[in-house]
Amino acid sequence: MNHPPYHLRPNKAIDRFLLIDVLRRLNNLLDLNDYTYYGFGGPFLEDCRLLHEYFPALSLVSIEKNEQTYKRQKFHRFCRDIALENTSFRDFLRTFNSTGHEIVWMDYTDMRWDRIREFMDLLDTANNGTIIRITVNSEGYDNPYTRSTAPSEQDIEVFRNALKTEFSDAFPTTVPDEALRPGKLPSLFQNIVRIAAEKTLPANTGSIFQPLDSITYTDGTRMLSITGIVWQLSQVKQVAKRLSGWRFANLTWKPPKKVAVPLLSVKERLLLEAHLSAHSNDGKVLAKALGYNVGDGHPDSLRQLEQYAEFHQFCPVFAKVVI
Repeated sequence: MNHPPYHLRPNKAIDRFLLIDVLRRLNNLLDLNDYTYYGFGGPFLEDCRLLHEYFPALSLVSIEKNEQTYKRQKFHRFCRDIALENTSFRDFLRTFNSTGHEIVWMDYTDMRWDRIREFMDLLDTANNGTIIRITVNSEGYDNPYTRSTAPSEQDIEVFRNALKTEFSDAFPTTVPDEALRPGKLPSLFQNIVRIAAEKTLPANTGSIFQPLDSITYTDGTRMLSITGIVWQLSQVKQVAKRLSGWRFANLTWKPPKKVAVPLLSVKERLLLEAHLSAHSNDGKVLAKALGYNVGDGHPDSLRQLEQYAEFHQFCPVFAKVVI
């Protein structure tokens, strides 16, 4: 089975580190030492490895339905305490019993109604305290905007109807043409997740799926990640207080934050290190320090360097090692 090289993709690495960051901020409220992490570890178990580094007491479970990938996981198993489950997430949910001490990362490479259905099924069984992160592909099927700079009204309507048919049980009532553009689709898919969560946990149940953060990034394809926690509606201020001042927080379903850092060499990063400031992230200082563009023209380069200034602490360093 082919897998995207997520272990070599900087924006995906930032996605993982943002999960670490939000968990660190909730740790005193939840005591993650009593939690179990469930994720789709992939062949190299990268997410499990990172969580183990920051939360060594956390129990780890990787869920993988592909037999060959499961064998690769056994080869890359880094500690005896990580449990490897050779099963589909759908089958896993049939026996899942929530205690409210779970972190579940539903890390998909596509976006279909089946994914939202699994999210709703997990929410339906999750107790207060359960943290859920869902990642989906937000490219959007056969989007006419990607095939033509001026798609016809008929093409746009066909695309809208295809999405409405696929996600009929959680599709927004009104979706303007602008919301169907590739760069806007993450917001639309986030809205679908929000509606699905509200249908599963209506306010009269006393619990809600409280969003914590949401980002969109491109590593070959446009992705969307949303983190939230099942929590008592009457006590959501406890969560908000823990994330107060965290610039990546999204507690009110605002549009997802864009992550698009440039690919920089170690030499470039060392140069920029001296020019990074906690008080400014406009990218102009970094662009002046480099003296050349790292994107497609000066405006694109500035945007990428702004992103680097904002997320540099989460950016991995990839190095070649001769063994």
